Amino acid sequence: MVLSKIKKSILSILIISTTLSFIGCENTDSTNGEDGPNSSNIQEEVTVENTDKSELEIVISQAWELYNNAQEGSELNQYKSGAKSELMSMINECEMIYSDDSAKQSEIDSAVSSLYSSIDTFDQNKITQSDRDTEDEITQSDRDEEGYYTREYVEAYVRNQMQDFLSFEGSSISVVGDIEDVYYNNELCYMVSSFSPTAGGFGRSEQWYIGAKTLQEYSYSDVTGW
Repeated sequence: MVLSKIKKSILSILIISTTLSFIGCENTDSTNGEDGPNSSNIQEEVTVENTDKSELEIVISQAWELYNNAQEGSELNQYKSGAKSELMSMINECEMIYSDDSAKQSEIDSAVSSLYSSIDTFDQNKITQSDRDTEDEITQSDRDEEGYYTREYVEAYVRNQMQDFLSFEGSSISVVGDIEDVYYNNELCYMVSSFSPTAGGFGRSEQWYIGAKTLQEYSYSDVTGW
C-alpha cells in the first residue's frame, strides 16, 4: 500500500517536469524570440548606388583652365565684364557636388551638363573682331590716327554693356564730348551721362568718364578733380 503511493507520487513528479520542460521549449522558440528571423529588430539591407564622377572631374579641370587664362576687358580676345564671375559660380556649385559622397548619379550628370553649358556661354563672351565691327556699323577704321575710338563707337559700346539698365522704362544713356578735350591717365575721355526714373516723378542722373582708347571707366570726381 505504501509502495503504491510512492509510485504514484513519482509518476506525478515526472508528469509535472515534462510539462514544464515542454512549456520552456515553446517560449524559447527561435521563430518568435527577439533574435529570431521574425524579430522586428532585424535591419533592412541598404543598397549603395555606385556613381561615376570622372567626367565631372574632367570638365571642372577644363573650366578652371579657362578661368585662370582669361582676362576681362574690352580688347580683342579678352572677355566681357562679369563673364569670369558667372563661370566661377558654376564651378563652385559643381565642386560641391563632386565633394558630396551622397550625390546621386543624376545630380552628377546634371552638374556636368550645366558646366559644359557655362563654358559655352563663357566662350561667347570672348571679344572678337566681329564684335568690334558690327556695333552700329562702326569699324576699326573709325579710330583716329592716335588710336582713340570715336564718340559714336564708345556710345555704342556703353549701350551694349548697359542693356539691362536701359531695359527699364524711362532710363537713358548718352556719351558726350566736352567743349575742351578731357584727358585722364594720358588718355582722352568721354563723359557718360545716365538717367533713371525714381518714385514721385523724379529722376536720378549720374555722370562718369570712359577712356576713348582702353574703354576703361573713370569716376567723375577722379577726372574732374572734384
